[in-house]
Order: sequence, then structure tokens, then C-alpha cells
Amino acid sequence: MTTARRRKKNEETGSDSKTKDSTVFGVPETSEGRVTVEAKSLVKPGRPDKPDKPDKPKKKAHKSEFVPEEKHDFALEAATPAPDEPGKPLRLRKVDRTKLLSEIEEAGGAEILSAATLPKSTVDPDDTDRDVEDMLQPSPWTGFRILARGTTEEAPAVLRGLRPGDILLHNHPNGILRPSQADLEIASLCGRSGIGFAIHDNACRRMFVVIEPFEADKPVPLDREKMAGFLRADGPLACLLPGYEERHGQIDLLLKIVDALNHPYHAILEGETGVGKSMAYLIPTVFYAHENKRRVAISTNTINLQYQLCNKDLPLLARVLPFEFKFCLVKGRGNYLCVRRLEEVENATDGEHLLEAEELDQFQRLRSWAGKTRDGSRTDLSWEPAESLWEKVNSDKDTCLGLRCGQYRQCFFYGARRLAAEADLLVVNHHLLFSDLALRSATNEYNQTAVIPSYQAVVLDEAHNLEEIATSHFGQRATSFGLQRTLGRLYHRRGRREGGVLFTIQSRMQLEKCPITGKTRDRLTVDLREKIIPLRDEVSDASRELFERIATHVIGDKQPRPGEHRQRVAPHQRETQAFCALREAALALREKIQDLARRVGKLHREVDALLDEIDDNDGRKLLEMPLAELSGFPGRLNEIKLAITLFFDPEAEHQNDFVHFFSVVVRGSSRWPAFQSAPLDVSESMIDSLFTRIDSAILVSATLSTRHNFNFIKGRLGLASDEIEPKPLEGRFPSPFDYSKQALLLIPDDLPEPAAREFMEATIDPVFEIAKSSNGGTLVLCTSYAHLQILHERLAPRLLREGLECLRQGEAERTHLLEKFRDDGNAVLFATDSFWEGVDVPGHALRNLVITKLPFAIPDDPILVARQELLERAGKNAFSEYQLPMAAIKLKQGFGRLIRSRRDRGTIWILDRRLVTKFYGKFFIESLPPARLVHGRFANILDEARAFFT
Repeated sequence: MTTARRRKKNEETGSDSKTKDSTVFGVPETSEGRVTVEAKSLVKPGRPDKPDKPDKPKKKAHKSEFVPEEKHDFALEAATPAPDEPGKPLRLRKVDRTKLLSEIEEAGGAEILSAATLPKSTVDPDDTDRDVEDMLQPSPWTGFRILARGTTEEAPAVLRGLRPGDILLHNHPNGILRPSQADLEIASLCGRSGIGFAIHDNACRRMFVVIEPFEADKPVPLDREKMAGFLRADGPLACLLPGYEERHGQIDLLLKIVDALNHPYHAILEGETGVGKSMAYLIPTVFYAHENKRRVAISTNTINLQYQLCNKDLPLLARVLPFEFKFCLVKGRGNYLCVRRLEEVENATDGEHLLEAEELDQFQRLRSWAGKTRDGSRTDLSWEPAESLWEKVNSDKDTCLGLRCGQYRQCFFYGARRLAAEADLLVVNHHLLFSDLALRSATNEYNQTAVIPSYQAVVLDEAHNLEEIATSHFGQRATSFGLQRTLGRLYHRRGRREGGVLFTIQSRMQLEKCPITGKTRDRLTVDLREKIIPLRDEVSDASRELFERIATHVIGDKQPRPGEHRQRVAPHQRETQAFCALREAALALREKIQDLARRVGKLHREVDALLDEIDDNDGRKLLEMPLAELSGFPGRLNEIKLAITLFFDPEAEHQNDFVHFFSVVVRGSSRWPAFQSAPLDVSESMIDSLFTRIDSAILVSATLSTRHNFNFIKGRLGLASDEIEPKPLEGRFPSPFDYSKQALLLIPDDLPEPAAREFMEATIDPVFEIAKSSNGGTLVLCTSYAHLQILHERLAPRLLREGLECLRQGEAERTHLLEKFRDDGNAVLFATDSFWEGVDVPGHALRNLVITKLPFAIPDDPILVARQELLERAGKNAFSEYQLPMAAIKLKQGFGRLIRSRRDRGTIWILDRRLVTKFYGKFFIESLPPARLVHGRFANILDEARAFFT
């Protein structure tokens, strides 16, 4: 995303809003690459008033952070129909015209603002009531909706939600279809965004189209057989890959994706392990992007899959396709080094103290690396810099000067974004994609660059994680650490040393070469030292007090167990004395934060305005960077204010649509409190920001179905909604692996149930014997860190005596642990949550998988509990419709770690007897791949396992 500091200097044009005969519209201005709404008065159509005199040109604003990918020049012809020419027939369906007539009649003939959309085809299958006159006209517009209602003199124009291909309609009550000068202004601005503009009469029969809506070229359909040919046994990939085997499931999956892109449809597709999902979606998406000049985003949940796509699959595909294409791995801005910030730190004066003593050596290593790296991203480093140091030198939108930066052409971040803008395929992770969707939803801009360049189709691989990702992105969260870090970057004092952007601005204003001098400098310094910094300290003290009270409220005064502690705030608990006390403190903090944001914003505007009037370029550069950084603080502080409002304010809008909870993370003697508001239901947000905005969203995973259907995942994500038209395509594509021969599923029924106190202890000896049965090569998946620790502590010495090395999650970085596990070949790896997916160890090194218990969500998790209550209020069974399918999907993910190729063989142990003793056990088993199942007493089935390996 191209970023420069934002300048919201919206300028108003048009006639006097107090004129009696006027129509008030919200005018879309091209501001920061998106359509924004601004109040504007238009001369009432039909009057021979003189056009308004334009305002004097104002100072040109700096380039914004959104840079349109293409420039469209719309020549606006001011042609109007002659007095005896009543225009053309209004291109609405009869049913829509009737609705519009009714609205105008109910409003007493007043102005009604409405919108419609260009039809996607020449024949509308839903239009069964077209009359003879309609049949003689071009295909009617579809998607008709009422936007606003006004009076006979004025109407508010609401353009939020309009996209290229839409047309804005409004009636002239006097019947004259001649556009006024103000109408022409609106039409011109709409046209720049691809939105049409038309005037019609009160009878809804005639219209005059000022600007035609943008009609995109019809996509070139993909040839199904041509696409499938790449995957066949005699295809080009087979010629490159020795031992290539045609997989029918892979071809069927590819054909389904071709259908989704051609129509277009959304799709939810499950390709089980071994199907070859990535190549099945890469081939059609590359062809679609190339032949239609429409970019496609490929989003994954894990970095491992991203690197597989970019370093293996796409380079392989490039060798066999008959054309060149470009792809790009898109990383978040914070991953890139900022050369300008690096120089700022290096050239800081002694008084600014930007580096701590312990950061000096690492800084010199970064400085040396900066001169050698071509990528400039953190992943190009062979070592891990301290987080505090990296935050001082990484690319940050709040400090970015964009085109005004002297290092713009050498900028690593903008270099990466230029590559992304030229790419046919963007490879991103789900978090970056959802950040992009959130920004597009907030700005209503889906055709320009936001966080990443725009895209017309998206493939979401590893899509079983989408609800969790959406929950984190569509909610609000405030942490003690985050707020203190923000305040520390604004200003901090350690003993006699000061730092932060406020101190930097103050220090540089005192320098001789600073262009701000005299009384102005003295006034700003006094304001900064005596008002802003003391207020910042008040916010810091008040926030510390609030979060300390939250920590005590959640865990008490005693030192609790390590880990995260959550406590929900249910609606009936909001009037308790304890919560009311916290609310009072939080709302008081909100007022201080709002005041601080206002004062910081005012300081920024004042200094910015002063610099704009100064010709001294060197003097301006002195304050340019800290001023750019200062500009981001009001926004950051307002985000915290919004989080406080949603959580604590009883008047907050939509508060009941969220589950609210406190959390405290305990590490050693440290406590990290926070409060969070998570959406109860993400389906509406998914519909609004993704499924009704992107033509084709294709969800792919090995684990999307439960009991052979997609009902659960469709309901959770909104794909079952009536708003999704046409209905999504569905498809399940079975694995080519022969699980009946390659895998053995063993379930002992004589161990205690997991709820029993003795369960953990009772699993120690069985896990030892299971690992011995295969001579290692064992992955033990736990559902809690506590169980992992007990098993590792008790079994590591015993297994080492058997010659088996023991590895534990947390003792090394994940990738390093998996490398050691693969290289050893006989190791035992104890792991928990993050190892249930994304682990790919084909071959002999992983031949034995132990799942200690069914992966039900933590029963007292606030989000889980609140969502269950929501389902129960709707008369549904929360266990069977939410907890059970969610656990089944995770169990299937864990199961999928074992068999990764046709040559793999192994055993899967599930030490949870509920699979064979509870009514819901069948649900889990039917959701798993069809391995041979053996259950009984542990000693008996252990013999079966030993026999399997002999």
C-alpha cells in the first residue's frame, strides 16, 4: 500500500446551502483513492440560475496514502434534451418502477434518491413481469434500491455502497430533465468512480442519462478441458515430474474452480490430504488473471504454505504455461526496513537518545545489513533483532512521507508494493487479507489499492480458520502493554533521559536551523511542556490504574498459574458494583484520551501549517519526519477510545452484538491485562466485506466438512444466507490415499475419561508404550500446555534411556523443532495447539500420531459461551450445532498430520474413550478419513499396533 501521511483537507464547492430552491447532496470526491461523502448544495434543477462561481483554489494537499491503479478521464458532455425531447425510457423492471412510483407518491411528489446496477447478462431470468414496451428496450437495470428520501426542494444524496457499474438516479419533480450545473458536478464526480448518473421524471417513465455507468468487459471464460489437460498423465506437468500420477480428485477440484471463476460463483471446496489443492487452484487462477487482466489474491493461514506456493508451485507452473505471468508474496508493511527511519536514528542528536545501550550492537548489524539486502524485509535477516529496536526502524504508515521522502525510490516497502501492483497473483496471509477487507469496507472502495492492490477473485486456502481470523479483525481490543507503548512512543522519561516524538519536536525546535523561531516557538514549547506532556502523563497513570484494577478483578492479588485468564462480562453483570467502578474509571480515561488526541492533533496542524508557509526546505525537513509520526497518534488514540466505548459505555451502539471479556496473561511475575469485544456472529461482516463485494471467493481446505456436508462452515461464515446469490458451489474431493491399508486408528476404552482427575496421570505409561511400539517417530498432540508438560517431564528420561530423543514445543522455534524431528527419524515430539495443523512430515520420520483427547474448545471460553447462548436463544442445540462440528474439524486437522504421501504408513492413537462410549463419538469418526478402526483394552490393541509395524 502506498502510504504518505493523510491530509483531510476536503474543500466545499457549489451554491449557498441556505438557498431556498436547492437540492442537498452528498458529493463523492476522489479523496485518498476512495469515494467520500461531503454535504453539498445544488441549484434546483430546471431553474435558469447562473452557475456558481468556483471557490478560489486552495493549497494543494499532499498525496494521499491511496494511489489509484489506473486513471480514468471522463469527458462530461453538457448536452441536454431539447424542450420537445422527453428523454429515453427509464430502464427499470416493471416491479422496480412500481416501487419507485409508490415511494414518490408516499413522499408527496418529493425527490427520491435511488440506485440500480448494470445487469450481468442480456437476459434477466428473474424478470418475469416485463411488459411489451420493456421487451423493445435494452435489458433493464437490476439490483434496484432506495437510498434516500427528501422534500420537493432537496434530498440528501447517499453514495456509500455504490460501486462501478451502479447508476445513481433521482427525480426532478418539475418534470424537466435538463441537468443543472450542480447535477453536472455530481455526474462528473460519480463518473470518476465508474458510477452512472441519471435524472428521471415523477412518472418513472422517462430519463436522461448524464453519465453512463461503467460496464466492465465480460470475462473470457476458461476452457475446462484445456485447464484439466495440465494435470493429466500425458500433460505438461507429468513431463517435468518423474513418477507423476494423475489424480482424479485434483482434476475434479480444478474443474469446480474453473466453473466458479467463469460464472462467477463463490465456492466452498474440500480437497482432502493428497489431492493437490494448490496446483488445482493455481492453474485456473493464473489463466483467469492473464486472459482477463484481472488480479487474483491467494490467501493462506500459514507462512509455510505461502513459501511452498512462491518457491515451489508457482515457479514450476511458470515452466509449463504458454505465457509469462507475475506473482508476488505480499508482506505487511511492518516487515520492511525504513531507510529514512534508520538514518533518523543514526543521526539523532545526543539529546534525543533514540537507542538504548543494549540496542547499539544490533543497530550496527542492521546498518550493515541495510547496505547489502535487496529485499529489505525482516525474513531476509539471518538473526532476530530485538522488537524494541525493529519498531524504531521498520516501515510505519504514521511516519511515512511517501513521495515526499528523499528515499522513496530506494524504499524497500514501496519497491515491494510496485512489484505487487504489477503482479497477476498476490500471495498473502489471512491476517493481511482481512486488514485489506476491513479498510475497503470502511472506505467503500474495492477498485483501488488499499492495504494491497485490488483483486477481482480470491482463493482462501486453509479456509477452516476464517471464523477465528474474522473474529479478531471485526472486534475491538485494548491492552495495557499496547496503550503504554503508544504513550511511550509519544513521550517517555527514564530518570533524566527523555524521548518520544514530542521530545524530538521540542528538541528540534530549539536548534538554530529550525525555521520556527521567536514567540511562535516559545508558545508551542509551552503548550507542549505544560499541557500536552502533563496530559499524556495523566493518561498513562489513569490507564495503569485501570488495567491494574482489571487484573485484580480477574485473578485477585495472589500469583495465579501461568497462561491466559479470561472473564466474561455478561449483560446482567454490567450493573454490579465491581463493574460499575471499572466503568467509571474507564470512561474517565476515555475523556482524557480524547482530550490528548485533540491536543496532539492541534499541535500537528499548527506546526504543519507553519511549515507550509516556509520556503526553507532544509528547515522543513528537520521536523518533517517527527511531524509525520505525530500525525498518526490521534488515530491510534481514537481507536483506544472506541474500544473503551464499545466495552464500557452503556449507550454504545451495537454493544449487544459483541461478547465482552477481560483477559490477563500471566508470565512469571508479570501480568498483562486487556479487555476485548469480539463479534458474536461474523457472518454479516463476512457478507458485507467479502461475499457481496468480490465476484468469486473460493474457500479451500482439507477440513471444511463435518459428516460429509458443509452446513456448519457455511452457517458460521454467512455462505448459507439468502443474500448470497447465486448459491455457492460445493464439492468434496477424496484423498487418493488408501487409508484402510496405510493407517490404523486405535482407541483404548479402558482409560479414564478426560474429565477425571487421574486422566493425565493415566496417559503417561500408555504414551511411553505407544512411542516404543514404533521405535519413536511419534508426534504427541495435547489439547493443553499443562498436559504437554506433564508428559514431557515424566517421559523424557525414560524415552532417552530407550535411545529416543525427546523434543518439546516451546524449547525451540517451530521450524527448527520440525527440522530436528525430521532429521532424527526416531524422535518423539510433544506439542499442543499450533502443531495440530501446518505440520508436513512425510516419510518414516512420522509414523505414529498420538492425540491425547478430543479437541473441544475450552468450556468457559467467553466467546464460546456467548455464542452458545446465542444459539440456544434461537432454539438451537449449541453442543451439536457448534461445539461438536468445531471439534470434529480440528480433530480431522490433527489426524491429517500422519499420512502425507502414498508411501506413508502409520498408527493414530486417540486416548479419549468418548469416541466409542458417547453418542457423539460416531459424529467424529464419520468425519475422519476411512482408516481401519480398532478399539478395546489398551494392552490388547497395543499388540495390534506392534504387529502393524512388523
